[in-house]
Amino acid sequence: MTTNDDQRKISFISSFYSQIDEKVNYFENCCQKGCSYCCHQSIEVFSMERVLIGKYIKDSISRALFSKIKSNLNNWLDYFDKQTQNKTELAMNNDYPAFREQIVKDKIPCPFLVDNLCSIYPVRPMTCRTHFVQNSPQLCAKDGLRNPCKISTNIRDASVLYMTTHTTSEIYLLPITVIEFFEEN
Repeated sequence: MTTNDDQRKISFISSFYSQIDEKVNYFENCCQKGCSYCCHQSIEVFSMERVLIGKYIKDSISRALFSKIKSNLNNWLDYFDKQTQNKTELAMNNDYPAFREQIVKDKIPCPFLVDNLCSIYPVRPMTCRTHFVQNSPQLCAKDGLRNPCKISTNIRDASVLYMTTHTTSEIYLLPITVIEFFEEN
């Protein structure tokens, strides 16, 4: 059941995503369906985004896809536990940079990456929406932490600033925020 507060968050995030997509789509980029190099790194989300992702999982994901994602999530969480000694939070200034580099080195995909496609693409997090490159996509294969183009960075920075000044949402790793949606089933 979606509460009034959840519905307010869903409305806010959906509107915010539309604004971001409009800005991103204005600029040329070379990202395309099936290219998933940037999906093999840690993905951060605002806690507010989890409500929309959770609703999408509940309402739009088939049982077969749900099972694949759940398996991916369990694999990701096992990896996380091995790399972080069962921490539920990473100290952004100490633990996180090392974890971020290791996950790219080990080519660990986002749990929502299924058959090289984002299974939650319509509700993908802000960080994914704002990450794009404008040239040489083959460089992404060589550098999993390749910086996005300057325009992408500017859109992301403005979006983060907006979220942090207009909400009380905190930032978490995507897989950690969605665990509960997979424990219920």
